[in-house]
Amino acid sequence: MKRLLQASASDIKVSLSTSVLDCMKVIDRTGLATALLCDDNGRLKAVLTDGDVRRYLIDGGDLHGPAQAAATTNFVSIEPNTDRATALQIMLARR
Repeated sequence: MKRLLQASASDIKVSLSTSVLDCMKVIDRTGLATALLCDDNGRLKAVLTDGDVRRYLIDGGDLHGPAQAAATTNFVSIEPNTDRATALQIMLARR
C-alpha cells in the first residue's frame, strides 16, 4: 500500500517505444495497474493497463514488442481540476 501512496504520474509515464515487458515492470513497481504512453513532448497518447497486457498476451502478443500495440488509444481524459461528480458523469457516459 505504501508504494501506491508514493507513486505519481511521472512514475508511470513511459515513451511510445517502451516494450510491453518494460511497461509491465512499471505497472508492477508502482502498483497502479497503469502505464501512460507519452510522445517525445510528454503528451499522453495511450494508456496501458494490466488488463490490456493480459488480453494482448492471450491473443499472441509479444512481450518484447512495443506497448503501443497493446495499449488503449481511445481513452477519455479530464483536467486535473475536474470535480468528482463531473468525472463520474464522464466515466458513466462512456460505458
